[in-house]
Amino acid sequence: MKTPKYVTTDTGPDGMERFYFRRPGQKKVRIHGVPWTPSFMAQYEAAKGGAVLVQGIEPQKTGTFSWLCDQYFASGEFKALDDELSKPKRHNNLLKICKEPIAPNSTKLFGDVALPAWNKKAVRVIRDRFSQTPGTANDLLKALRVIFKWGNDAEHCDSVARDVAYLKLTNVDGWHTWTIEEVVTFEIRWPIGTRERLAMGLLLFTGQRISDAMRLGKKNVKLVPTPILGEDGKEIVVLKKWLKFRQRKNRNSKPVDMEIPLRPELEELIDAVPGAWEGETFLKNTLGRPFTAHNCGDWFAAACIAADVPGRSHGLRKAAASRLAELGATEKEIMSITGHKTSQEIKRYTEAADRKKLAARATALSAKVG
Repeated sequence: MKTPKYVTTDTGPDGMERFYFRRPGQKKVRIHGVPWTPSFMAQYEAAKGGAVLVQGIEPQKTGTFSWLCDQYFASGEFKALDDELSKPKRHNNLLKICKEPIAPNSTKLFGDVALPAWNKKAVRVIRDRFSQTPGTANDLLKALRVIFKWGNDAEHCDSVARDVAYLKLTNVDGWHTWTIEEVVTFEIRWPIGTRERLAMGLLLFTGQRISDAMRLGKKNVKLVPTPILGEDGKEIVVLKKWLKFRQRKNRNSKPVDMEIPLRPELEELIDAVPGAWEGETFLKNTLGRPFTAHNCGDWFAAACIAADVPGRSHGLRKAAASRLAELGATEKEIMSITGHKTSQEIKRYTEAADRKKLAARATALSAKVG
């Protein structure tokens, strides 16, 4: 959507969109809120005149959807969301809805719509407007469900989005799962010693989300007594390097503490990158600092594009689970590595692996018969 004259945008390290008034010869001024809404325009006019309004002096028009968003953003429920994962996504999705015109070519935005005027039909309009990308449509619908439920609990509005159904995803398997050939292609483009190869190793050999893999460092490596088979076939206990960490997702509500072996292949990749064992994390940006989750995901996606492979970071997590299933790991064993809380998704990998084995056996049998 077009912003007022002299207003520019950028994305902060937290992944949230920010607005600034930038006129030549005048100091840059941060403007809070959603463009074209009353409080935003009040700040905009003040910035044009060289004065700065304190945030909150000119509130959103009470009772509009933008006002509800402001109330929600100040709530404890929103503040409790993960700063690098859920919070920026929820924030940006709600702002996206605020900036949508209520109809094509209309100057009135959904953010200006009074709460009593919201109903299931309005929610479906938002959802269906993005039906070409069902994942995006469902993300926006989820944000509407959350904020209207919160608004209903706070007695601001009705929970009008509750019964609106999600769209059926066209890609039921979700993120593309990497093939062995794609992994090799990536490895050729990014050899051992590059940060990109280390990133892939952290994802593939731990089976974690990029938000967890990018945070792993020397601090997470612990020596753990581990039983192994000795040369005589008897079990002995030796000290082995393990990775210990708490997954970022739901860490404040339903924390998952992980303990997984540090694979020799991964340790080799860490050793090959200068300075990887120094500082807080193995993986660092060009300034030698830890990545943010948002920037790391974009950076790794660019590395995948440069390697001409279709997969992205989450697809390596799926590939790790799929590989474990093909090696014969049980659902619970896979869950101990990936940190999944339920076996619903893991079951897809084990069933696919079982089908592959059955197909191989059937082919072998048919060859004998022939």
